[in-house]
Amino acid sequence: MQQHLLVPSERSGIELDEFLSLQYPLLNKGFLRRQVREGSVLVDGQPGRVSQRLKIDQVISIGFDVEDAPPAPAPPPKTLTVLHEDEAVMVVDKPDGVAVEPERWAREAGCVSGALLQLALERSGSDGKDPLEFRPRLVHRIDKDTTGCLLVAKTIEAERALREAFGDGRVQ
Repeated sequence: MQQHLLVPSERSGIELDEFLSLQYPLLNKGFLRRQVREGSVLVDGQPGRVSQRLKIDQVISIGFDVEDAPPAPAPPPKTLTVLHEDEAVMVVDKPDGVAVEPERWAREAGCVSGALLQLALERSGSDGKDPLEFRPRLVHRIDKDTTGCLLVAKTIEAERALREAFGDGRVQ
């Protein structure tokens, strides 16, 4: 069954993959990007592009079955502590033994990205079936067995600025 979504004014200007990840917070972003590349997502009747910027009132047609998607990353058994937070970023304390992203061989083990998704869902009061206002974005990683701080972007603009800063060596 095809679903049609209308781009609201507050989502105008964001990229298609970001729009989809906010609309479907429990779906893996890689799965969503693959669906776009395979032609299962149309923008105004034309095949969409992952990085395509959306405009107000465009119609996004979803031609894939949500039930076919891999599960969202699970939160780890250990709780993450938020050390700092403002409107653009948060810093979390990653305990040892917790992977940053889901591990291929142990997806059910939980990871930092799963904990951040759970935090976003709790703050929005969503059960994952409603769109989110923001989806936390990890901008770097540290090893599973390493304890340390992780910088998390809360906006697309913050993510771009932080990735550029890491890429330029201004953040270590």
